[in-house]
Amino acid sequence: MGAATDDAQPRLGMLRETYELGLELAGAGWPTPAEAFGHLFERGVAFVEKGGELAPIRGSAPAELLEALTRTRAELLAIDSGYTCTRYGVVQLRQEGEALEKTWLELADDHLALRGQIVASRREEERLKRELARLGAPTVPLPEHEELTAPQPSYARKRRAMHEDLLEGAELVEVELAMAGAVLEAGDRLAEASGWLAEWGQHARLAVFAQGLSLALREREASEVDPDDAASVESAREQAHLKLNQLERRHATLRLRLFELRHNNRVLTWRITALRVEAEGMRSRLQLFEADRSRLEGDLAAWLAALPPGRRPGERKRGWRALVARLLTPPGREQ
Repeated sequence: MGAATDDAQPRLGMLRETYELGLELAGAGWPTPAEAFGHLFERGVAFVEKGGELAPIRGSAPAELLEALTRTRAELLAIDSGYTCTRYGVVQLRQEGEALEKTWLELADDHLALRGQIVASRREEERLKRELARLGAPTVPLPEHEELTAPQPSYARKRRAMHEDLLEGAELVEVELAMAGAVLEAGDRLAEASGWLAEWGQHARLAVFAQGLSLALREREASEVDPDDAASVESAREQAHLKLNQLERRHATLRLRLFELRHNNRVLTWRITALRVEAEGMRSRLQLFEADRSRLEGDLAAWLAALPPGRRPGERKRGWRALVARLLTPPGREQ
């Protein structure tokens, strides 16, 4: 039994189905789920340390049948443990991608709002410069309109529906592992040496745990086989082979989905970074437009104040000539 560690027990992410299967395989003799899962992790460490060789089933049945069963069980153990990690990785990356997509859409909305403000500010600056030009003030025309960067469409989802049936009901959970610190350190070393750390990163411990889980499952299946009965051995081999084929197909499908999700999440991360950088530039540009508008409004007010009476826009001319002109102008045609 793995001894409980101190207050800070390590935590391990997995799917709800893996959690329930682990409790079932560990048995009811463990005081807490943390100790049950710590035991399975410890079994995985010991199994990998010994080379990952599954013990053969021995009996009086034909040797070729027993050997075939042992090979199939060993292949099933390897694919089953890998499937556990891949299925978890797909669900975890899918949730991560949903959060990234939500952030991306929020930033895209902000991008469009800033874009609208910049267009409105530019039009206002053009209007003020036209007013100044009519008064004879020197102005610097704005450069030709340049297209503002629009947010790119979201990433392709053409394959998402193909995998939903394999992920139906999948739920992420976290469990504590109660074990000796030396076992955890050994598991981390094995995860790095086996390439699981490079493959799964912070979730590499799940690969070690999956070895212990799959080992316990293979042992339970072996307990149901009569090694002295050729029919029982052949039936077990056929069942193991059928399950192996099913898991291989599902695993291949989810490995493809895993690759797609990793790529999509990287692309979304790049787009989020790009939108944030562009937003900073757009805010700086908007501040320049606002400063120019304030300056132009001040210049326009100064030019209007310098005009002689009667020449200011909207101001009615005074004097007897202007009065006669107004009297002679038909109704509705007054300027």
